[in-house]
Amino acid sequence: MSQYPEDLIQALMHMTGMSRKEAENSLAKSMSEMTSGPIFSGRLSKKKGKSPTGYDEDNYPHFLPSPQVKKCTVRVSLKGLSPVIWRKFECPSNISLRHLTELVIELMGWQNEHLNQITTGGDVRYVPYYQHDSDANWGEVRYQEEYMLADILREKGGTVTWEYDFGDSWRHEIRLSSIEEYKTSDARGIVFKSGRRACPPEDCGGIWGYQELLTLHKKRQSRKRLTAEEKDRLDWYGIDKDYDPEYFNTDWAKNI
Repeated sequence: MSQYPEDLIQALMHMTGMSRKEAENSLAKSMSEMTSGPIFSGRLSKKKGKSPTGYDEDNYPHFLPSPQVKKCTVRVSLKGLSPVIWRKFECPSNISLRHLTELVIELMGWQNEHLNQITTGGDVRYVPYYQHDSDANWGEVRYQEEYMLADILREKGGTVTWEYDFGDSWRHEIRLSSIEEYKTSDARGIVFKSGRRACPPEDCGGIWGYQELLTLHKKRQSRKRLTAEEKDRLDWYGIDKDYDPEYFNTDWAKNI
């Protein structure tokens, strides 16, 4: 039996969309850290690198308590390529930015081997806490674990930028396509809707590098002669003769 009042657990589940286990874990974490600061207020100390949470790559909140949770449809598209590589899904408005980031990484097809950040058009950057001392020292740093989607996107059509791998600089637009009240019958979780095109290979040189790989791939498919160096380059990035840049497994994505 849970050590927390049943009505409190039920209220938290209803308010946030958490599962019972997530609600109990959230209460446990809240109680244990009450003396360290109000971690569920959705805010942190403005001092870079200072957090009472101790979040790491595997330990972070998926949802944050909120007095009102709405159903959001989010569209993520990789900037700079045509046709566009994109994914669309539904999620609760109280999804933490860290969980949102992890979801985008998985749905896009990235390997999560590089730093990332969310920017909203000013000098504020939202980064995972585990990388707080790993990236460039500019702007105000906030931690993805302590903010939710509703903190940065409140109205339909609003956008922010998510950047993955600061070397290749894969810049994605995260757009709030719709926001509405949940119906009683709606599942308050992550629901994949649709998506198009394959994710580029990691470390291939960004947009321009990927476009060059696609040019070489088309050259090989048309049976034009490639140099040994060009063949090696395609092989290095896993682009074989059967590679299809248009392929995206929607059945796989629905099970994330």
